[in-house]
Amino acid sequence: NFVASNIFKNVNLYKIFKLPIYYNFNFISLKERKTPLDFKTNYGEKHRIVIENNQGLKIKSLPEPLKIETPYLTYKAQWRVEKDKIIFEDIYMIKVRKIPVKDYKDFRKNLIEISNYIKKPLIFF
Repeated sequence: NFVASNIFKNVNLYKIFKLPIYYNFNFISLKERKTPLDFKTNYGEKHRIVIENNQGLKIKSLPEPLKIETPYLTYKAQWRVEKDKIIFEDIYMIKVRKIPVKDYKDFRKNLIEISNYIKKPLIFF
């Protein structure tokens, strides 16, 4: 747990918030593979971020929840509002050690979708 101040970037009349989350997906830099993707172990991460909205800012819109479930990975993420708090929660798990070459493109597409989702900013006014 930590408390961060000045988490918003001011742009004209709006305040922009970007998630302080980064997934290292450097292993999908290749568009195609000739050998299976081989991890040392299965892997997972979980995040919970709470923004206290003491200033009464209004959110332009919250991203829709994202759920990806494949034989190789699980990802669930959602934003919600509870009273004066905006909460983001996600869970990411790679369930296997090897991704076969035939499934790599779909696996890569799913990870790019996750990466794009967590990059979406919240816009307040």
